[in-house]
Amino acid sequence: MALFRIKFILFGISLLAVLLLFGCGKAEKNISGKDREGQAVPPASGAKYLAVDGSKIKYGNSAQGFQEVVLRGVNVGDPYHLRSSGGFADPNYTEIKNKLKANAARIAVHPKFWISNKTSVLNSLKENVQAALAAGLFVIIDYHTIAHPVDGSVNSYDELYSANFNTAIDFWTTIASQPEFSDGRILFELWNEPFSDNYNANAYAANWANLKTKWQTLIDIIRAPENNKNNIIIAAGQHWTFDLRGIKNNLLPDNNTAYAWHIYTGLHNDPSIWTQALDELQNTRPVLVTEWGFEAENARAGSPSAVWTKLREAFLKGKNLHSFAWVFCAWYTPNMLSADDYYKNAGSFTEPLLNSFGQEVLDYLKYHYDRGEQVFS
Repeated sequence: MALFRIKFILFGISLLAVLLLFGCGKAEKNISGKDREGQAVPPASGAKYLAVDGSKIKYGNSAQGFQEVVLRGVNVGDPYHLRSSGGFADPNYTEIKNKLKANAARIAVHPKFWISNKTSVLNSLKENVQAALAAGLFVIIDYHTIAHPVDGSVNSYDELYSANFNTAIDFWTTIASQPEFSDGRILFELWNEPFSDNYNANAYAANWANLKTKWQTLIDIIRAPENNKNNIIIAAGQHWTFDLRGIKNNLLPDNNTAYAWHIYTGLHNDPSIWTQALDELQNTRPVLVTEWGFEAENARAGSPSAVWTKLREAFLKGKNLHSFAWVFCAWYTPNMLSADDYYKNAGSFTEPLLNSFGQEVLDYLKYHYDRGEQVFS
């Protein structure tokens, strides 16, 4: 029986009485190829790579220079899960680039399968990452758990997740040791969504400090000299990766680190709450909305299209945020596809392929493509 991942976000964030002063840290990233504290040396091969430059992400190398890039793409779910449990083919990344006009893909790995079948999962991940890179996409490797690495809370809805931090250590130790993942077009997302049964919205500074300690442990593994990994790292905020308060004044010391933000239509459709949760972090470091989405038939979401318009215009466009729609697959939700036909037919773009949410994603990506704003790897 197919196991569906019902995606919902419990925002539960109190309105702030007084806005915090913004942490306007100036750009510290030297992307000329020079080594400095908190950043590994860029590839000696001269290959182009992604690098954080203050609040921007840039792509290039010291010989040819760098250009700003905004990553706009889709989540493809966990290919190993889809293949082993559903019999689906791997995504067709060339079609995702050419038909959807995406310039990036986020590929998930669930702890359950890493624990039970590590070798097969690793091989599947390598195949999918290489296929996406070959298609001209940038790639995020996403350790996809919904759990808290400090207090042990775990989303009990789904057995795919784990709060065991040792599993995350093993995952990133393995990933960092693989030469296939040294490509500078690959980004590492440390932990999908920290979720705590004991979340206190008023203790956001302490909440972030606890997460920061855990993320630093994983960053130290990735940046270990023997691994030689200078890839951009993406760190999650609090409360399902929605609450980013506290980060801008207490940044991770690694200057090639960006931050994730997740936002869905649901309990809070008020842009003023989104603004408070984002906390203007995008002015200090890159913010990647590594998950966003809505379900047209979800009554509690209010008017999804109207909410999406607010998110698109005021945030994704207005704040020039990187973004990845969840999810280009009919097996998880909220999904972009009208049926399982895409994966059943080995990535063939058959009609009708996209539902109303998927069409909104296509229109958004095509808007930026038509304006020449989609930079490919």
